Amino acid sequence: MEHRFVLTDLPSDDGFTVTARTRRCRGCAKCISTDMGRCSIEDDLSPALEKALMYDTIEIRTGITDSQFSMPMRKAVERLANILQSFTDAGHNTPLEKDSVDLRTIHIIVRGCTDEGFQSYAEDLLLKGPVERVDFEFICVN
Repeated sequence: MEHRFVLTDLPSDDGFTVTARTRRCRGCAKCISTDMGRCSIEDDLSPALEKALMYDTIEIRTGITDSQFSMPMRKAVERLANILQSFTDAGHNTPLEKDSVDLRTIHIIVRGCTDEGFQSYAEDLLLKGPVERVDFEFICVN
């Protein structure tokens, strides 16, 4: 059975809820330099992202706005993408071992219809480090 961590900004979903109070990445680069693999921002999202790496799959449940993640989720995904960089040679440091985390798949469930540009954007952000696959499910609502 797949082991999933749910990251959501949709009301009444189960999982860790990303809210408008989630802070945006401040570009300190500590996640790829001095505190590799960990976000230094002190809010509820940082420990949740650290925990999410220990799951096989992160399931992102979100709505979209103008072919982009909703703003709260955009902040969370940006921070996750930066953490994933610590498993690459970004920052000219020795990458973290991919086997030190379980994460291999990110499944994105999007409430709303979009174009292929969104998929390409999401894959560019998240298909790095230990992540081997990013897949999508669209729930089109009129």
